[in-house]
Amino acid sequence: MTHENPQMLSEDDSADTPSPDFYQPGHTYANTIGWRFRVDTVTTHPEDGERTALGWRYWNGWEPYAYGEDDYEIQRMQGITDVSAQLLQSPQTAAEADRMRARIAELEAAQGTVFRASHDSIPLRLYTTAAEARRHCETVVRREIPGASLDWIEDEENGVAELAAAFGEDDRSTGYVVTALDVAGSCDEGDAADILTLAPAQVVTGAYNPTTRTIRLELTATREQWVVWEKALAVDLGRTTHRGKAVTSHAVWRGLHVAIRCQFASEGGAAG
Repeated sequence: MTHENPQMLSEDDSADTPSPDFYQPGHTYANTIGWRFRVDTVTTHPEDGERTALGWRYWNGWEPYAYGEDDYEIQRMQGITDVSAQLLQSPQTAAEADRMRARIAELEAAQGTVFRASHDSIPLRLYTTAAEARRHCETVVRREIPGASLDWIEDEENGVAELAAAFGEDDRSTGYVVTALDVAGSCDEGDAADILTLAPAQVVTGAYNPTTRTIRLELTATREQWVVWEKALAVDLGRTTHRGKAVTSHAVWRGLHVAIRCQFASEGGAAG
């Protein structure tokens, strides 16, 4: 699997300067859903010598944090960018992001069906009606692709609608999707077991706790397979932690909380 690395340069860097292979002190990195990491210094781990970036992570507020080499590789696959030369998110925008995350948590805890608007597997917002979620996607695409004719391609079996844009005879996907999520309290252990076949892995085990309505998911997978799981479950990147050869994260699956632990394995199948 081949991944294109995003450009990781400040505005004052030369266009001919190669992208660095690790976090850079004094730089701030961000993704498209509000996560940020400001690097204060780079050191080495006292046990194994792994390069480790120390700094401050933003997700629902700032907190001290450390990321290693495995973190950097995974985040490059996710498309993080160096935003050091840009104006950081204003207090007003940050407050709006916090409000939106609170609204998402509220909807996920509700009974019934909600509709998730997403782009390239990155969740944007949850809505109580499909029309509202579609309107969100259409509004963004009309700004991005003025004059395009938009149409929804629906898969009634899995509750997914994909937005396509047409230019004359040229019809292509926009990457915007609306997914119906059943968050009623009707999931049982059989429903929860479906998660085990959601994406590829070398070993997958899961345990469902009906009292807490939580799935504990254990994976042995390559880093490329883990990226597929991240997208399939739309994991909470703000609660994703990489430590050496393992990663932990959280997600919501059919209204159930999912606690995930993935042990990275080599391509040959042995855990690394």
